[in-house]
Amino acid sequence: MILTNEFQHKVLNAANRMFILTAFVFTASFFSACDDDDDNGIGSVAGNWAGDKTELVIKVEGVPTPFNETDDSFAGEVEFQQDGTAVYNDDGEETIGTWSQTNNKLYLTIPDDSEEFDMSGTYTIQELTGSKLRIYIEKEGSFEDPDTGLVFDATIQATLYFNRD
Repeated sequence: MILTNEFQHKVLNAANRMFILTAFVFTASFFSACDDDDDNGIGSVAGNWAGDKTELVIKVEGVPTPFNETDDSFAGEVEFQQDGTAVYNDDGEETIGTWSQTNNKLYLTIPDDSEEFDMSGTYTIQELTGSKLRIYIEKEGSFEDPDTGLVFDATIQATLYFNRD
Protein backbone atom coordinates (compact mmCIF):
# COMPACT_ATOMS: atom_id res chain seq x y z
CA MET A 1 0.00 0.00 0.00
CA ILE A 2 1.50 3.32 -1.03
CA LEU A 3 0.37 6.41 0.85
CA THR A 4 0.81 9.94 -0.39
CA ASN A 5 2.36 12.60 1.81
CA GLU A 6 -0.97 14.48 1.80
CA PHE A 7 -2.82 11.39 3.02
CA GLN A 8 -0.18 10.75 5.73
CA HIS A 9 -0.51 14.37 6.85
CA LYS A 10 -4.33 14.08 7.07
CA VAL A 11 -4.08 10.84 9.06
CA LEU A 12 -1.59 12.40 11.49
CA ASN A 13 -3.64 15.60 11.90
CA ALA A 14 -6.88 13.67 12.52
CA ALA A 15 -5.14 11.34 14.96
CA ASN A 16 -3.58 14.31 16.75
CA ARG A 17 -7.02 15.93 17.26
CA MET A 18 -8.44 12.66 18.54
CA PHE A 19 -5.68 12.09 21.06
CA ILE A 20 -5.72 15.64 22.31
CA LEU A 21 -9.41 15.43 23.06
CA THR A 22 -9.01 11.99 24.57
CA ALA A 23 -6.20 13.14 26.78
CA PHE A 24 -8.29 16.05 27.94
CA VAL A 25 -11.15 13.84 29.02
CA PHE A 26 -8.87 11.25 30.54
CA THR A 27 -7.09 13.84 32.63
CA ALA A 28 -10.31 15.26 34.00
CA SER A 29 -11.66 11.95 35.22
CA PHE A 30 -8.43 11.19 37.00
CA PHE A 31 -8.75 14.22 39.28
CA SER A 32 -12.37 13.65 40.21
CA ALA A 33 -11.88 10.15 41.57
CA CYS A 34 -13.29 9.23 44.94
CA ASP A 35 -11.30 8.69 48.15
CA ASP A 36 -10.93 4.98 47.36
CA ASP A 37 -8.88 5.96 44.31
CA ASP A 38 -6.52 7.93 46.52
CA ASP A 39 -5.76 4.72 48.41
CA ASN A 40 -4.36 3.37 45.14
CA GLY A 41 -2.02 6.33 44.75
CA ILE A 42 -4.09 8.04 42.04
CA GLY A 43 -5.85 11.35 42.65
CA SER A 44 -8.63 12.93 40.65
CA VAL A 45 -8.11 14.67 37.30
CA ALA A 46 -10.87 17.19 38.07
CA GLY A 47 -9.87 20.74 37.25
CA ASN A 48 -8.42 22.76 34.40
CA TRP A 49 -5.55 21.45 32.29
CA ALA A 50 -3.56 23.07 29.50
CA GLY A 51 -2.00 20.92 26.80
CA ASP A 52 1.79 20.71 26.73
CA LYS A 53 2.62 18.12 24.06
CA THR A 54 1.38 14.98 22.32
CA GLU A 55 3.17 11.88 21.09
CA LEU A 56 1.47 9.80 18.40
CA VAL A 57 2.32 6.47 16.86
CA ILE A 58 0.15 5.35 13.94
CA LYS A 59 0.68 1.82 12.70
CA VAL A 60 -1.11 1.36 9.37
CA GLU A 61 -1.68 -2.26 8.42
CA GLY A 62 0.47 -3.15 5.42
CA VAL A 63 2.92 -0.31 6.03
CA PRO A 64 6.11 -1.61 7.66
CA THR A 65 7.17 1.63 9.35
CA PRO A 66 4.81 3.38 11.79
CA PHE A 67 4.23 7.13 11.61
CA ASN A 68 5.67 8.86 14.69
CA GLU A 69 4.86 12.44 15.53
CA THR A 70 5.56 14.65 18.54
CA ASP A 71 3.77 17.97 18.83
CA ASP A 72 5.51 20.22 21.37
CA SER A 73 3.03 23.01 20.70
CA PHE A 74 -0.16 21.20 21.74
CA ALA A 75 -2.37 23.99 23.09
CA GLY A 76 -5.71 22.26 23.74
CA GLU A 77 -7.33 23.03 27.08
CA VAL A 78 -9.65 20.76 29.03
CA GLU A 79 -11.79 21.24 32.10
CA PHE A 80 -12.90 18.14 33.97
CA GLN A 81 -15.86 19.40 35.96
CA GLN A 82 -16.98 17.79 39.24
CA ASP A 83 -20.39 16.91 37.72
CA GLY A 84 -18.74 14.61 35.13
CA THR A 85 -18.78 17.11 32.28
CA ALA A 86 -15.62 17.46 30.18
CA VAL A 87 -15.16 20.69 28.23
CA TYR A 88 -12.38 20.69 25.64
CA ASN A 89 -11.28 23.83 23.81
CA ASP A 90 -8.85 23.86 20.89
CA ASP A 91 -8.38 27.02 18.82
CA GLY A 92 -11.75 28.37 19.91
CA GLU A 93 -13.64 25.18 19.06
CA GLU A 94 -15.38 23.81 22.14
CA THR A 95 -16.45 20.19 22.53
CA ILE A 96 -18.49 18.99 25.49
CA GLY A 97 -18.61 15.40 26.69
CA THR A 98 -18.59 13.34 29.85
CA TRP A 99 -15.87 11.74 31.94
CA SER A 100 -15.45 9.43 34.92
CA GLN A 101 -12.45 7.94 36.66
CA THR A 102 -11.75 4.67 38.45
CA ASN A 103 -8.24 4.37 39.86
CA ASN A 104 -5.87 5.00 36.93
CA LYS A 105 -8.54 4.65 34.22
CA LEU A 106 -10.19 7.68 32.68
CA TYR A 107 -13.40 7.02 30.75
CA LEU A 108 -14.31 9.63 28.18
CA THR A 109 -17.42 9.90 26.04
CA ILE A 110 -17.59 12.73 23.55
CA PRO A 111 -19.79 13.42 20.55
CA ASP A 112 -18.26 12.20 17.29
CA ASP A 113 -19.07 15.03 14.90
CA SER A 114 -15.71 15.07 13.15
CA GLU A 115 -16.45 11.93 11.13
CA GLU A 116 -12.72 11.19 11.29
CA PHE A 117 -11.95 9.54 14.64
CA ASP A 118 -14.04 8.70 17.67
CA MET A 119 -12.18 10.12 20.65
CA SER A 120 -14.29 8.34 23.24
CA GLY A 121 -12.57 5.55 25.09
CA THR A 122 -10.63 4.40 28.10
CA TYR A 123 -7.41 6.22 28.87
CA THR A 124 -4.69 5.11 31.24
CA ILE A 125 -3.40 7.78 33.58
CA GLN A 126 0.36 7.38 33.46
CA GLU A 127 1.24 10.38 35.63
CA LEU A 128 -0.83 12.64 37.85
CA THR A 129 0.65 15.24 40.18
CA GLY A 130 -0.55 18.60 41.40
CA SER A 131 0.85 20.21 38.27
CA LYS A 132 1.19 17.49 35.58
CA LEU A 133 -1.07 14.97 33.87
CA ARG A 134 -0.03 12.34 31.30
CA ILE A 135 -2.63 10.04 29.74
CA TYR A 136 -2.41 7.26 27.15
CA ILE A 137 -4.88 5.63 24.79
CA GLU A 138 -4.60 2.97 22.11
CA LYS A 139 -7.29 2.48 19.47
CA GLU A 140 -7.53 -0.08 16.70
CA GLY A 141 -9.91 0.04 13.80
CA SER A 142 -10.71 0.97 10.27
CA PHE A 143 -10.42 4.63 9.41
CA GLU A 144 -11.52 6.50 6.28
CA ASP A 145 -9.76 9.46 4.74
CA PRO A 146 -12.67 11.89 4.18
CA ASP A 147 -11.02 13.42 1.10
CA THR A 148 -10.05 10.28 -0.81
CA GLY A 149 -12.48 7.75 0.67
CA LEU A 150 -9.52 5.41 1.20
CA VAL A 151 -10.18 3.05 4.12
CA PHE A 152 -7.23 1.70 6.07
CA ASP A 153 -6.78 -0.46 9.18
CA ALA A 154 -4.53 1.02 11.83
CA THR A 155 -3.55 1.11 15.47
CA ILE A 156 -3.22 4.57 16.96
CA GLN A 157 -1.32 5.12 20.20
CA ALA A 158 -1.43 8.56 21.78
CA THR A 159 0.17 10.03 24.87
CA LEU A 160 -1.07 13.46 25.94
CA TYR A 161 0.75 15.75 28.35
CA PHE A 162 -0.99 18.50 30.35
CA ASN A 163 -0.01 21.12 32.90
CA ARG A 164 -2.37 22.39 35.60
CA ASP A 165 -3.98 25.55 34.29
